[in-house]
Amino acid sequence: DTYRFQSDTQAKTISETMLVTLSRRLAEAGIVVPTHLVMSNGMTLHEVLTLASIVEREVRTPEDMAHVAGIFLTRLEIGMALQADATVNYVTGKKDAAITLEDSKVDSPYNTYTHLGLPPGPISNPGINAIKAVLNPMDSDDLYYLTSQDGTVFYAQTFDQHIANKYKYLN
Repeated sequence: DTYRFQSDTQAKTISETMLVTLSRRLAEAGIVVPTHLVMSNGMTLHEVLTLASIVEREVRTPEDMAHVAGIFLTRLEIGMALQADATVNYVTGKKDAAITLEDSKVDSPYNTYTHLGLPPGPISNPGINAIKAVLNPMDSDDLYYLTSQDGTVFYAQTFDQHIANKYKYLN
């Protein structure tokens, strides 16, 4: 959603407006938020929104969002780092989708290369498709993915396959 506020609008008014809109959008999509805020997949609403915000920034289509959400949830389950470039870009402020080796070492709890698990909070305002993807992820054996400049996503089950995809599709 796009929000338009006057420059002197109170932060409380902005946050309340965004929360009301989120509640309305979730309801319109048939997503029920229990009063205890633990969703049907066992994640808290905060965790769902945090992961969905990463998915939102990583891939474009609802299908890819569900696939990548499944990969991230598997990584969380097995104790593997999320390694999401979007979280590093959130810290560095860079607009380029790719990150450098130096970027991947930045010291921040939002850096999912150096910190296991989810970052402390969302990196963006996730859309309904990303939220649905986290709540209904695709089940696959893939652990890796990369996105080309045109938005095509290539998946791999092993690190060796992932590296081969990098050389094949990104060089």
